[in-house]
Amino acid sequence: MRNGAFIALLAVVPVSLAAQPRQPPQVARLLNDAKSVASLLKSDIATLGFFAISERGSATNAAMFNLSTERIKTLRALADQLEAPPNDSPAEKAAVDRLIPVMKEFASSAETAIARAKQSPPATEQYFKLCSDLAEELSSVISAWVDYAKTKGELDQLTR
Repeated sequence: MRNGAFIALLAVVPVSLAAQPRQPPQVARLLNDAKSVASLLKSDIATLGFFAISERGSATNAAMFNLSTERIKTLRALADQLEAPPNDSPAEKAAVDRLIPVMKEFASSAETAIARAKQSPPATEQYFKLCSDLAEELSSVISAWVDYAKTKGELDQLTR
C-alpha cells in the first residue's frame, strides 16, 4: 500500500466529534470518545516516531502531522465539553474533575512532540516513544474512570 493511500485510509478513521450536533453531553459518552481519540493519538504518535527514524517523504509526514493535530483538537474539544456543568452523578463529576487536566496536559505534550518533529525529526525518536506511551496510559486512565463512575452509580442506586 502506498504511503498516500495509507494516510488517506487513516483520515477516514478519525472520530469527528466536534462537528456533531450539540446535545446535552453525557459524561460517559464524552469520556468514551476521549478514550478513543487518545487511542488513535497513540497510534498516530507511534507512526510519527517511525517516520522520524525512517525519514518518510515530507508529504506523508505532513499528512500525519495534520491528522494528529486534528485529533488533538478533538481531544481538547471533548475536554471543553466535559467542563460544561452537566447533570452528572457525583462519581462522574469526580472522574471529570480528575481527567480534564490530564487530557489537556496530554494534548500539550502531543503538540510539543509534533512541533519538535517538524524542527528536527531524527532527534525525536525517544520523545515520540514516551508520548505514545503517555497516550496509551491516558486511554487506560479514562477507561478506568468510566468503569468507576458506572459501578459507583450502580452501587449508589442499590443503596437508595
